[in-house]
Amino acid sequence: MNHQPGSSTRWLSSLLLALPLLAACQKKTESGAAAPGGGAAPITLALNWLPEPEFGGFYAAREDGAYKRAGLDVKVQGGGAGVPVVQMVATGRADFGTVTADELVLARARGGDVVAVFATFQTAPHGIMVHASRGLKKIEDAFDSGTLALETGLPYIAFLRQKFHWGAAKIVAYDGGIAHFLTDPMFGQQCYITSEPILAKQKGSDPQVFLIADAGFNPYTTIVITRGELLKKNMPMITNAFGGWLNYPEYFFFWCYHGQNAVFNTMGYKNPAMDALIDKARFTTGPEYEAAVKGFIDMAFDEVPRVPIFQPLLNVAMQKNVTGYRYWFHRQLDYRQLAKG
Repeated sequence: MNHQPGSSTRWLSSLLLALPLLAACQKKTESGAAAPGGGAAPITLALNWLPEPEFGGFYAAREDGAYKRAGLDVKVQGGGAGVPVVQMVATGRADFGTVTADELVLARARGGDVVAVFATFQTAPHGIMVHASRGLKKIEDAFDSGTLALETGLPYIAFLRQKFHWGAAKIVAYDGGIAHFLTDPMFGQQCYITSEPILAKQKGSDPQVFLIADAGFNPYTTIVITRGELLKKNMPMITNAFGGWLNYPEYFFFWCYHGQNAVFNTMGYKNPAMDALIDKARFTTGPEYEAAVKGFIDMAFDEVPRVPIFQPLLNVAMQKNVTGYRYWFHRQLDYRQLAKG
C-alpha cells in the first residue's frame, strides 16, 4: 500500500487529540489552581527532532492558549540528530520528552527511570520516499535500483534489511534533507510522512511514500515520556488522559462513531453523513464547527447507534474534604471538577 502526502492529515489529527493529555500532566493543586507561588507551573518538553509538522499539536496548544488555560508555562525545546532526550528526561533536565517506542524499551531495559505517558501516533509514520515517475508498486522495489538514503542504524532499517532482499540500489547516508531527492529522479530516501513528502510536493516534485508500517514494523512513535518519579508525584493529573474527549466532542465521535474503523466503534456503525460532519468539525472553527458538532450529536440521538445495556458498578471513594466528583459514561475521572475544601 502506498500513500500520497495528502493523507498526512490523519497523522496531524492524532497530534491534536494528544494535546489535552500534556495539559493534564500539570503541576496543580487538587482544587485546579496554578502551582504554588501564584504563577503558571513551568514545564519543559524536549523534542527528539526539529520543529516539524509531527509536533504541530504541541505548538498549536501554546498558540491557542491551551497551556495557559491549564495553568502551565510550557517550553517546547526543539531537538535534532543525536539529541539525548531519554537522558535529559531521566536526569531531570526536561520534564517530558518525545521518543520512539524502541528507544523507550531499550532505555528501560538498561535501567532508565522513564515511562510513557501517551503515544501521538498509533500508526508509525516512517516511510520510504521515491519518485512516483519510477512506477514502483511495493516497498521492496525501492531496493532494486537507483540510490537510497538511509540511517542504517535505525531499528526499522534493520527490519527492512532482514525482511527484504536488498538488490542493486546504492545505499548512502541519509543527510536529513531533500536536496538530492529533488534533483535525481532515481533517488529515494527514508522519510516521515508528515514532513519530507509534503516539502518535496511543495517544491514541485512527485513523491510517493511506502509506509514501513505496511511492511510489518509498526511501533508507537512520538511517545511522550516522563520520569517514573514525576509520574508517581503527579499521578492524578497524568491519569486524566481522557480529558481530551471531554473538551473536544469531535474527537470523541471520531474514535467512537466514525466509519473508518475507529478503535472504539465497537458496534460497526457507519454513516457517511456522520463521517462528513465529524471530519468537518475536526478542521474548522467558528459557526461551521458549532453547526457540525450539533449535527453529529443530533444524528447520534436520532439513530441511536449505541445502546448501553449493562455497565459494571463503579465504586468511588474520596477523602471527606474532596468534592466535585461527577460520573461520566466513559468511566474516566474528570479532575477539572474536583475541589479540596
